[in-house]
Amino acid sequence: MENLELKNAIKKFKTLLKTYEDIPDNAYYFADYIRYFLKIRPTSDLNLPTIEIMTIIENEKPIIFHELKKQASYNPVLDFVTHITINKETAIKNLKELEKKLK
Repeated sequence: MENLELKNAIKKFKTLLKTYEDIPDNAYYFADYIRYFLKIRPTSDLNLPTIEIMTIIENEKPIIFHELKKQASYNPVLDFVTHITINKETAIKNLKELEKKLK
């Protein structure tokens, strides 16, 4: 099963996590990524891993996540996605399983 756009988005997310330190100024890059990410339309047998992405940001970049929540007061979509999270381990597991499906 091939969904190149989603596969590339996950790679880009991992690069963001490694590239940008957890400081308020870097929230811009994550907000930009979230806008890009939410436009992806995976194949019908896959779901966009929005909850997983947001949970990982919340846990691995808490300062950036806090800045995103501040920006959310001006953006209803960002407001919605910053309020949907799950257990960190579950998020990581789900994202890894999705990556396996995309290979």
